[in-house]
Order: sequence, then C-alpha cells, then structure tokens
Amino acid sequence: MKNIIINKKIFLIFLIVFMISAVKANLLIYNFNTSVENDASINNNEIIRSEEILIQINTDKEGVCKYSTNKGKSYTNMEGNFEYDYNAVHKMTLTDLNEGIYKYYIKCRDKNNIESKELEIIFSVYLGVSAKIVIEQGEILNEGKIEVKLITSKIVSQPPVLSYSLDSTSYANIPLIGEKTEWKGYFILPKLDDEKVGSFKFSARDLEGNIGTEISEGELFIVDSVKPSTIYDLRATGRDGVIDLNWILDEEIEDFNLYRSISPDVQKSDFYKMVAGKSYIDTNVERGKTYYYKISGIDEAGNEGDLSIEVYATALLDSTSVIPSGLDLRFYGIIDSLKNEIDMTIEESNSIKEKFKQRPEIERTIYVDFKLERDIDSAINELDALIKEIDNYKTQNLDKNEIDKKLNNAKLKFNTIKKKIPENLFLIDEKAIEKTFNDEDLTKLILSLDPLVEISFLTKKIKKINEIAKNDEFKVKIEGKNLEISYLDGTRKKYALIKEKISGKLENNENNSIIEIIPSSIEEKISNIDIKNVNYEILNEEGIVSFDHNTKEISYSFEKNIDLNNLEDIKTLPYIDLQDQKSNSALTGYLSFVTTKDNSFFGIVIGLIFASFLLIYLFLDRKKRKIEENLFLMRKKIHNTREKIIEGMKNDAIKSYSLISQEYKSLGNREKRAIYGEIEELYRKIKEN
Repeated sequence: MKNIIINKKIFLIFLIVFMISAVKANLLIYNFNTSVENDASINNNEIIRSEEILIQINTDKEGVCKYSTNKGKSYTNMEGNFEYDYNAVHKMTLTDLNEGIYKYYIKCRDKNNIESKELEIIFSVYLGVSAKIVIEQGEILNEGKIEVKLITSKIVSQPPVLSYSLDSTSYANIPLIGEKTEWKGYFILPKLDDEKVGSFKFSARDLEGNIGTEISEGELFIVDSVKPSTIYDLRATGRDGVIDLNWILDEEIEDFNLYRSISPDVQKSDFYKMVAGKSYIDTNVERGKTYYYKISGIDEAGNEGDLSIEVYATALLDSTSVIPSGLDLRFYGIIDSLKNEIDMTIEESNSIKEKFKQRPEIERTIYVDFKLERDIDSAINELDALIKEIDNYKTQNLDKNEIDKKLNNAKLKFNTIKKKIPENLFLIDEKAIEKTFNDEDLTKLILSLDPLVEISFLTKKIKKINEIAKNDEFKVKIEGKNLEISYLDGTRKKYALIKEKISGKLENNENNSIIEIIPSSIEEKISNIDIKNVNYEILNEEGIVSFDHNTKEISYSFEKNIDLNNLEDIKTLPYIDLQDQKSNSALTGYLSFVTTKDNSFFGIVIGLIFASFLLIYLFLDRKKRKIEENLFLMRKKIHNTREKIIEGMKNDAIKSYSLISQEYKSLGNREKRAIYGEIEELYRKIKEN
C-alpha cells in the first residue's frame, strides 16, 4: 500500500511537470496568401519567451508546405517538412531554441503542383533566467536536514530567492550562498505521518534586470517519513559451511539491514550488514555453530522498518526448514516463458552486434570508440546468469505466491539489463578542425600549472618546448561529434565524442608529455569526462590532463551534446617538465681554478679582482630579475582584476584594486614608473563601471 501511494505521487509529479511544459510552448499563427511574396500582414516583431514554439500557417489554398532557414531556395530543395500538413492548415514545432533572432522561409505547392511565392517569418527568442534544483538525497526525502543546490541558467545580479512548501500554500524561505550560477542552501523537514508532495518557488534577477521565476527541473519532491512494513516471512536454512536466508516483503524495496547474533533475542545493536535483494548466503559462519537472525527493510528515503521475526539455523545442520523436494510441475510453464523471453533478447543482442559491423564506416568508428560491443557482451553474460538463476527455481519447493515473487524480481533484473544494451546510434552533427600552438598558449599553460614561475625560467621553458616539438611539425586534428544512442528498453541518451589525431614527433624523453586543456565551454567538471585513453593523468580540476609523449590519439566523451563551435577553445600542447634549477656560483668555480692552477700571489690578486666584478654583476643582475618578477606579478594581478570587471564582479574588483594600490606604494621608483600607467587605466575602468 505504501508503494502504491508513492507511485501515485510520482505520477502526480510527472503529470504536473508535463502540464507545465505544455503551457510553456508559444503559438504563432500566420495567414499566407500563396500568390503574394512576404505578405504585408505578417508581424515580424514577435518576441517568444520560451525554448519551444508552435508555428501554424493558414494558406489560402489547399496544398503541402515546406520550410527552410535559407532564403530563395526552391520548394524541392527546402529541407523542412511540417509535422501537420492537412488541407490549408500547416503546423511545425521548434524546440531547444536559444536566445536570438530566427528567420524561416516557407513555400507551398497546391493540388495543381503550382509552387507558391515565398513567405518570410521572423521572430525573436528571449529566455529569462530559470533554475535547476538538485537535491543530493534524491527525489524521495526523509525527515531531517536537506541540502539543496540551485543552478541558474544565467549569471544573476544578486542571490536568488528560493522557498519550499509541503502544502502548496505556505512557503518557507531557504537562505542561499554562492555566486554566478551556482547556489546552495539547507532546510529542515519534519517527521510526517504520511507521504507528501513538496514544491519549490524561485525568483531571480539577471544582469539586465529581468526577473525570472521558472524552475526547469526539480520543482517537486516527495517527503516520505513512513517506515516499511515488518517482515514476517523470513527463512534460514543451514547447509555445508553456509546459511541461506530468504524473505518476502510485499513492497518494492531493494536494501535490507541484517542483524545476527550467536544467542537468541537479536537486537539492533547486533547489526551485521546491509544486503541487497531478498535473499542472502551467509558464508562467514563456523560449522556446527547456530546463528540467530532478524532483518528490516530500508526504503529509498532511508526509513527503516521494525525488526522481523527471529529465525535461526546451524551450519551443516538445518534447524528450521525441510530440504526442498522440487517445484510443482504446473509452475514450469511460467518459468520457461520468462527464460524464452530472455533467450530471445540474447539473440537480439548478438544480432545488434552484427548489424553494427555492417553500418557505415563513421558509425562503426563511433561503435568502437564508445566500446559498445563490450557493453553488449557484458549484458549477455548477465542474461545468461539470470537464466541459470530462474532455472534453479525448479529445484525449490515454492508455492504460487513465492514463485510469483521470485519471478517478479527476475523480471525487474531483466528490464534493468535491457537498459544497458545499445540498439542504435544516430549521428546528429560533426565538425573537424586543425590546430597548432603558439607561445601565448604555452605561457597560459605554464602559469596555470605554476603561477609563481620566474620570467627567465618561463622563457627558457617555452624555448625548450618549441625545440622538442620541432616547431611547426606538431599539429592536431580535432574531430567533434554529437550523437544519440537508443537502448533496447526504449530509452535514448545524448552523447558527445571528441577525438584528436596528433602529428609530429616529440623527443623520446620521459620528461616530455602532451597536455590537453579542456575548457569550461566544453565541460565544466572534469569528473563528467569519460577519457578513453589508458595512460593519462589529471593535473588539476580545471580540465588540464597529461598524456604520454608517444600519444598519437586522444579520445574522450560526455553524456550530453555540445556546441561544436567550442572545439576552437580546446588546447593540445607539447610540454616538458623542467626543474627550475639555479646555476652554481661562477665565483666558486673560478676561485677553484686559480688556486689549483696557479698558487702565486699575482694569480690570487687577479682572481680577487675578477671575483669582485663578478659579484657586482651578479648583484645587479639579481636586482634586475627581482624587478622583473615584481612587475610580472603586479601585471598578473591587474589582469585578474580586469577580468572581474568584465564579469560584473565590481565589489571584488574594488577589493583587488585596493590591495594592488598598497603593493604599489612599496615599489621602487623605477618599478612605479613602469607600472603607473596600467594602474591608472585600471582605476578608470572601475570608475566607469
């Protein structure tokens, strides 16, 4: 009964979300006189505030219409067909729209095969700030402290306002902390007598001052404080060196707490382990010893049921149940029916593998890159094991209810396995570019890995990298593909694959490597990137990955589609791990020379004079390098402050400027003259913003 209530509430959530998404779609209706080009009655100033739009064209004649995003195409060459095209009414739906101006060109062909003039429709899309809400504990929550994350679709000018309600009437505010688009907060859920559906409200103001209130994901959640039912059907069977435990609970619960003791009256303090499924084989037993057990169910919200009845068994000696004599023959049919269905799925999986091998080369390459054959083989092995498990039911003495429970669990496993079997893949779009590198790319990389590197060593390192890369021989061809994979259970997932081919040969040295910088425009979190290479090292969480110097191909993917124009932001660079070593003192070397080769007084005097000049030179050179280092660090801080101004973080920029001003006062006159103009320009930019 408890699961029925929860399932109804989940259904209610999906129903409400569906209704909300249906309301979001905008409808534009145009009347098209097919004999007139660019009908003057068309309103070209429509502003759409949604990612979806339904366009309806009403023509003065019956016919079939097509559309294109390019002007002047013939009817035959137009790439778009209307989803609904009946008589004089024609409809098409556009989804996943971004902000901007859209133009579509429409032509129709009537019953006499006469092509119409061209209709141009123009509309603008403006998307206000919206929010995605993520709760770490999942969709079904228990009582206690709840952490909530809020991700806005745009950078907001001030912290968003978020509140929650358990009755859709009174809302309590949730304080948020964060910056830009990522925010976090906490709220407390009380213990409830029954399940409830909770909801969030949100509002935020973008940098243009527009207020948005839409929650694109995570608007609703379920609060479940009701514990699972008590398990009354628990059985323990002692065998050779193990004890089999089986239980029945008429609720869809996968996790259970197992309690064990070597004496009767098992308590919660006797917790043994958490187990999954509705059976367990306890192998951690001593032969001839008796063990007592109780069990409790754990639901998705973390609620634990009361302890079950107590059972016991002895390893090598069955204390509680009769050895099964086998399944009633009348139940064989339903077992064989499920086995046959699984066998057919195995055959279908093998057929899918063969079909992939016959697909076009580009799809076969993706099939190999994503290791889809490995996924299919793994699923086939799981299906074979499931058949053996089901066949074993025939050796057990089970009644109708027991065999139904076991087969229902087997069907759940079967459906879960089918979710892992890729059935088809669809290439959405692709792009390839060729790139080299320059000194600016190398400078940014070295500063990312070592912000305090000395200028002289930075220059030396860049020169050395150019040498090992043999100048312009190091080139990279980057291929990006967006695709969608459908699975045997009907689900579809979007992916992006990036594959790079590296030409040019680095020197064979263990200090040499190839560095890949994956920008945030491609993927913000390194943990979301599936790197296909075997030998690699993640250098930091900002998307910097190191590969062996012999690497000729780099490949990685994401579980989403990406903007392939952002391939330009990827940097693939040769690198060498030089140690910043200071040279030995020239003075020591020279004195050693003069004292060993010539012990005369004249040689010593000459050596001391030379050493004095050398000391003066080293002192002046060190002072010069110190000035350069100070100026370099100051310019880096000025650059970072400019970036804060561009990103709209004026308060942070003012704080940074204040620190720079204090450091400026401590500089020498020469350093002040060199940096004054840049500090003055920074001050003007802050005042202007």
